[in-house]
Formats: sequence, C-alpha cells, structure tokens
Amino acid sequence: MKVKVAVIGDIHGTTKFLECYKNIQENDSDVDKIIVLGDWFDPYDDIDLDTMIERYNEFVKIWKSDNRIISILGNHDIAGYIIINDFTNRTIRFGKSSQKISDVIEPNLSESYLTYKVGDYMFSHAGVSQEWLNDISGFSKCNYANDIINCKKGWTIDELSDICMFYPFDWSGCGEHARQSCVWIRPHTLINNAIEGYHQVVAHTRLEKISKVSLKNGKDLWIVDDGQKPNYLILNIEENVQI
Repeated sequence: MKVKVAVIGDIHGTTKFLECYKNIQENDSDVDKIIVLGDWFDPYDDIDLDTMIERYNEFVKIWKSDNRIISILGNHDIAGYIIINDFTNRTIRFGKSSQKISDVIEPNLSESYLTYKVGDYMFSHAGVSQEWLNDISGFSKCNYANDIINCKKGWTIDELSDICMFYPFDWSGCGEHARQSCVWIRPHTLINNAIEGYHQVVAHTRLEKISKVSLKNGKDLWIVDDGQKPNYLILNIEENVQI
C-alpha cells in the first residue's frame, strides 16, 4: 500500500509551517502523513520571542487536532532549551529568555519523535549514522539504538541529554563527525556513514532547494531545508517493504 507523505523542513520562528499546512490542505489534502522536521526556534530573521512562541503554539493546536502530523525534534528545539551544557548551548540565541521556550517545548516531549519510519524511509532532523548508533549501543545505553530504529515516541530530558548532545571532539564545530547524533550530523558525513536499509529524509542543512543525493549504502538522501520558503516535499512510499 502506498502512503502519501508531506515533509516540512526547518521553521525557525517563521510562518513556514502555517503556509505549508494551508497549501497541503488546498492542494494535497489526500496526504496520509505530515512530518515536520523540527527547529522551531532560534530564527535567522528578525522575529521576536513572543511571536515565535505564538507561532509554535498555533502549530501545537493544529498538531493536536490533526492526527496525520508527526513532530520531530531538531537541535534548535533541544539545545540550550532542553539540554543545558557547554556542548549544546552553541545554538541558543535567546539567553535568559530561554526558559520561556523550554516551557512550551517540554509539555510536548511525550508526543515528539527523534526518528520516524514509513516503509524503508527514515525521517529525522539531521540523519542517522551507523557510527552514532554503535556509540549509543554501549553497555549502559544498550536500548537507545533500538529506540532510534523503532522510532520511539516520547523522550525524557535525561535520555535526550545522553544521546543528542553535540559530539565534543568534532573540531569543525559544524556537525561533520560521523558520531554526531540525528539532530547534528551533516549530509556530506551522513552519505558515507548512514545506517543500512533506509532512504533518509532530513532537514538541518540549508540548501537553495529541496534536493536528493545518493547514500553510499545505495539508498537516497532527501534534504528538505531550503530556508524558510513555504515549500514541502511529497513522497509516495510503499509501506510494506522488507528491511
């Protein structure tokens, strides 16, 4: 059976989700899933904090009323607002006001994902690398890799702190190490280190347009962060695929 999926990239405080959702309702109302790949906060444009929170709350109302919507956490939702440490605060742009953002994100963690699957397509904010999965499969964290592959919904703050911090030995400072998590890794690193068996659909790295490249494992990588343009990707996915 085919599943029609709409995928929306980074929001960063803009009206992108609201515009995309309106367009989906008008032009692609038959979609089965609407997957939003995170980064609601830390705008690149001049958007004040209250406006940004208001737009996020508008999304939450729609999300709770439309069961097609899947909300995935991005690094700009987690870093500095949910995880507080020296290696994740690098993205934060609201200083002492960050608690106001934490207050609107935390109540929705129980319904949020880091990864989501449809057939042999894996959706996440930045991508799932095999080296990162191996790293979080250590003795004390043996369930985390299974949780990622099985697309657990509802992550605690402690769990996010365990597995989503910025890998501290990435001297590039840009997420270019294969041990970076599914909210930090960059496409040119993921290409050679992606998990086997899945096409991947990510945002996180801004391109001029929504693009597709080939992974070393023979699958495709879609990158849907084209800035804050009101664009989205439509995929028709065969659901019953053997992985």
